Amino acid sequence: MSGEIVFPTTQERIVSALRWGGYASFVPCVIESPWERMTPPAAGFPISICFTGLPRHRDGDTQSYVVSSYWFAPSTYHEDDEFREMTYRSRATNSYRVVLRYAKKQRCWEGEKLHDDEVLISASGPEMVHFIVQLTMPGIDPDEPSEPLLTRLETASAGIWIFKPDHPRTDTLK
Repeated sequence: MSGEIVFPTTQERIVSALRWGGYASFVPCVIESPWERMTPPAAGFPISICFTGLPRHRDGDTQSYVVSSYWFAPSTYHEDDEFREMTYRSRATNSYRVVLRYAKKQRCWEGEKLHDDEVLISASGPEMVHFIVQLTMPGIDPDEPSEPLLTRLETASAGIWIFKPDHPRTDTLK
């Protein structure tokens, strides 16, 4: 089994990984400081969080994937002695959201994908890329709104981590 960061990746590799029971995780660009000496509070947080999946209604289309993107909402930024936190929302109005926290003392990222108040996915880790891969690898929820074939530029991503297992899960091959 192998994973890799691909610059740029192809639609076929993403679809193949998803069909074989793997995943494709967009690695986000992070908010950076526009000035050398001044760091905005949200610096280091991702610009977007994206989940990938196969289309629910393929209608013969076996070579496409869909993406559910969540964008940082600056008004939700909160900081106290222990955490820096921000909520991410979809452009489409819906009850899904992603909440990311940075634990200052532990130097660790924590995150959750929620539908209403139900936690669907949670992840944590000290390093941003691996944390985001862990958070997004389960993919799209069955009722979650998504858009077709977004590129890494359309998702404000630095690249895509693709994992295709050596042996496919038989329930995903149709």
